Amino acid sequence: MPLEWIAGWLALQAVGALVKPVVEDFAKDLAKDIAKDQAKGWFGKGVKLLHKDTQEKAIVKAVKELVQVIDEELVSAKVPAEQTIAWVNDIKQFVRTKEFKAALLAAFDASNSAVDASLLKQGWKSLGATGLPDEFDWEYVAKTFSRKLRTLREEDSDLRQIVEAQAAVDIADHTRQSLGVQPDFKLKSYREALLERYANLHFDSVDTSGANYSGVKLWSVFVPQTVRETRDYLPHAHEIPKEHLRRLIQRGDFDGNDMALAEELLADRQRAYLDQAPRSVLELIADERLQRFVILGDPGAGKSSLLQQIALEWARRDKPVDREALPLPLLIELKEYDRWDCPNGKSFVRYLHDAQNWHRLNQLDLDARLKDGKQKTILLLDGLDEVFDATRRTAAINDIQYFSNQYSNVRVIVTSRVIGYKPQRLADAEFQHFLLQDLDDDQINDFLDRWHDTTFSDARDRAVKKARLAKAISDSKAIRELAGNPLLLTMMAILNRNQELPRERITLYEQASKLLLHQWDVEFHELLSHPELSGHVGPKEKAEMLREIAYTMQSAPEGLAGNLISEDELLRILETYLKDKLGFPQPRKVARDLIEQLRERNFILCFRGGDSYSFIHRTFLEYFCATAIHQRFVQKLDLDYLVKEVYEPHWRDVRWHEVLCLVAGQVSELSIDHVAALIEFLAKQTDTKEYQHVFMAARCCQEIYNPQMLGVTFTITRNALESLLDPRNSTYVSFDFNLCDKAFSALLSFLPPESISQWLKQQATNNSNDTVRVLAIRELVNSWKDDPDILTILKQRATQDRSVRVRESAIWGVLKEWKDDLDTLPFLKQCVVQDNNAHLRVAAVHEVVKGWKYHLETLPWLKQRAIKDELWSVRLTAIQELAGSWGAEQDSLAILKHCAVQDVSEWVRQAAVEELSRHWMADSNIKYHLRQYSTKDSSKWVQTTAKRLLDEIEASQTQD
Repeated sequence: MPLEWIAGWLALQAVGALVKPVVEDFAKDLAKDIAKDQAKGWFGKGVKLLHKDTQEKAIVKAVKELVQVIDEELVSAKVPAEQTIAWVNDIKQFVRTKEFKAALLAAFDASNSAVDASLLKQGWKSLGATGLPDEFDWEYVAKTFSRKLRTLREEDSDLRQIVEAQAAVDIADHTRQSLGVQPDFKLKSYREALLERYANLHFDSVDTSGANYSGVKLWSVFVPQTVRETRDYLPHAHEIPKEHLRRLIQRGDFDGNDMALAEELLADRQRAYLDQAPRSVLELIADERLQRFVILGDPGAGKSSLLQQIALEWARRDKPVDREALPLPLLIELKEYDRWDCPNGKSFVRYLHDAQNWHRLNQLDLDARLKDGKQKTILLLDGLDEVFDATRRTAAINDIQYFSNQYSNVRVIVTSRVIGYKPQRLADAEFQHFLLQDLDDDQINDFLDRWHDTTFSDARDRAVKKARLAKAISDSKAIRELAGNPLLLTMMAILNRNQELPRERITLYEQASKLLLHQWDVEFHELLSHPELSGHVGPKEKAEMLREIAYTMQSAPEGLAGNLISEDELLRILETYLKDKLGFPQPRKVARDLIEQLRERNFILCFRGGDSYSFIHRTFLEYFCATAIHQRFVQKLDLDYLVKEVYEPHWRDVRWHEVLCLVAGQVSELSIDHVAALIEFLAKQTDTKEYQHVFMAARCCQEIYNPQMLGVTFTITRNALESLLDPRNSTYVSFDFNLCDKAFSALLSFLPPESISQWLKQQATNNSNDTVRVLAIRELVNSWKDDPDILTILKQRATQDRSVRVRESAIWGVLKEWKDDLDTLPFLKQCVVQDNNAHLRVAAVHEVVKGWKYHLETLPWLKQRAIKDELWSVRLTAIQELAGSWGAEQDSLAILKHCAVQDVSEWVRQAAVEELSRHWMADSNIKYHLRQYSTKDSSKWVQTTAKRLLDEIEASQTQD
């Protein structure tokens, strides 16, 4: 290759000062290597097939790209462009090192052209060369060089010839090697491998209890979730709090008019997304019209379990004929596919044949099956987000697109996390996108049933633990928020075996945060630009940084209400920690990498638009705030700090209550006396509007494992709650049902479990406060319906209590849990006849018809009520029910005619006239009767109604 070509070619390139002298000097030695047939050191096998000029040009172009990237990085590191020439001799030596040659050889062999940054650094270090600026980043150089090499491979004809020649040699080698032992296509072995790998669930990362959960099958606890299709709207990516949006506009970061338009467009997209009825994910899988789609979800949302369940549905079929009725599932974990070292062009078919993995299917047979299309197959690709490097992820997407085009009859399902996912490439390849929804209440209860039925052998223990966890999820908003995530719900179920939630929810939050920071902290892939961090920034260090972040957010003027922190403030906290605690002299880029890892991998922080971040779940903000406060307290055991700086400024703010309770629980583990002092401080405060000081004192009591240890403080708090429910005290709150309900629920937690049911029975029967009686009845019905005394108490209250509210609550309690009891209908009829409250009697009539419409005695009874009941409102209701449900009955017509004339109440007569005209318009005599009512009834209201209805009928008949 003549040097004139190089000079001319370089003259056409936009290059830095280093490129020309380095490349021209390098080309002289390269020509000697090529002449000696040493090009294998640069390319590997197959280069003999090509002209020497082709080999030389390809290598020179690659070296030119590297030197250009180094030049640009020096300038980026604040070296003036004219001074970069100082490194020319060092770089001339660097491109001749064996390390650089090895890095380039590996990049040429790899399908994604990935360059190993560690080899580049090692090669530079071996020279003892002039020191580079502190800001110089070899990781950035390697990644940028990788991208340029990939472009060369795709666009440059010289390098493309090299790659194709290598591939031909490798295929020939592979064919020769495969003449030995080849993978077969025995689906029986593949099925067994699927069952061995995925059937049993593993809880090592979430189970710290020591319980034995071996043998729990995925299908025994799997609960199918729902999905919504997402086109232009992803909740985590697009939801920006409105108050934050306004702040950004006021600050000038966004144009108000443009932002209003953008906000309106986003609102339209959000509406379109939320207006969809959630669709079962299994329905999605079964819909063969959906050929290609992506399932998106949060970490732990069940993406992997879903694909494994699909594969296991096929593998669990014992008979081959049953398996043939289902698509053959080809399940590939993309993180393993990414790690597969395949130098000559990856593909999923080749991977299933060639990779040293649990599945080995002959690629020729598989290729024939996939192209044939007669036997259904489905490709399941799990965890696109687990391909961490952006360049390699792009290569994986290319492979997905290639497979989809090559085997158009095969359905393809891909899973990925939402955060960081860019849908456009696969959307362009006609992949639809669906987002997994959080578990709803029914799905959570379904999981609890399945889990406890599977993991508990003792029936009583199973029932107690399941009820305890269900109540904790129902009662605690924070716990319910986390329970929507299947993995965190599983963690709750495991912890619940030996710990009581929500009292010990701090353990749940601690374990959940450890899971997020460790289980999803996958080998520091996002920190490859700083490999020296390995072993220095782990879950423990991240937790310390998050405590500082949460404490700063708590201390800001907006307090916890905003759950927002600016990027500058976030970077400041992380940089300070990295520099002061871990000794990093240049922590800015490391801090940025940490933010991305906490956001995209650990799922602790989320980007809120503009320049701000927040905790993904408010629960974690509250937990890390509480632990930060607790650590400050531990350092000095200073009660004044807790009282003056934490509790006194914030006990009135409901947004702080969860944090204050968590702090009380943590402090109690060190000193019960300090917690008692905090509770007594709260009890002495005054809040005559909402009594939050009493409720906060009660909640702090319940944070302690054994509240009785508080002694007199426990008694004081219980008495304060009782006074809120006692009409004899000045703090009586019966005028506010919600406050009364809150006090009643809090008081229940102060009672020994074995005495609760007896106490509730006494309150339902004897308490002078009718609101307390209502609340006690509700609790008995909801939690103690198996007690044989409860139905008797309810019927007694329904017929004897002086309060209408209590009688009504008792009646609804009977209907809720004992509707199928043989005595319930007679009981309800008795209430219709005997109760002295018209509203209650009318409601009971409706319930009789609704619940026993087809009972033989219902219609005769209702006719009797329509004519003979002493209350006009009951007669009117009976008339309406007769006409509505039994309008075709001739007896009903006769009764309504009778009531329209004979009833003493004008309201009943008016109602009868309206029902006659509505249900018997076709009756030949109806107009005659309406004329009679319009002229002869003693009530002007009945006359007016009859005339109006007559006019409407005649107008209608005229139009016909």
